[in-house]
Amino acid sequence: MEELPYQTSNDLPEDVRARVTDLLNQRLAGTARMVAERSGLPEYPHTMAGGAEHVTALARALAEFGGHVRRAIAETGDWGDQDSADICTEISRGVDKWLWFVEAHLQSCAKTFSLSLHSDEETP
Repeated sequence: MEELPYQTSNDLPEDVRARVTDLLNQRLAGTARMVAERSGLPEYPHTMAGGAEHVTALARALAEFGGHVRRAIAETGDWGDQDSADICTEISRGVDKWLWFVEAHLQSCAKTFSLSLHSDEETP
């Protein structure tokens, strides 16, 4: 088995440990509120009354988030960071799967609504 040059974080040079610690502290420090303030996604609408409105808002949020993730795949690939691009690809697949489910639900609701409208028209 190939031996790695650094077996533990204590084996890393002091300046490397300091830079990694600084980077992690910058990236990981924060509350949910701080993360929400930095988000590129629009705020979820709070004035909706019906379930269909919530499903539509969820579909829009998933689609927009999926777009952000796909851009991250391209950016990390351009940087030569294949591991991060692979992670973003897996996230994108999951988001696309959920978006498919939500959009299928919306289409099902639209068909049901359409059928109920037509049945009302046929009733004397």
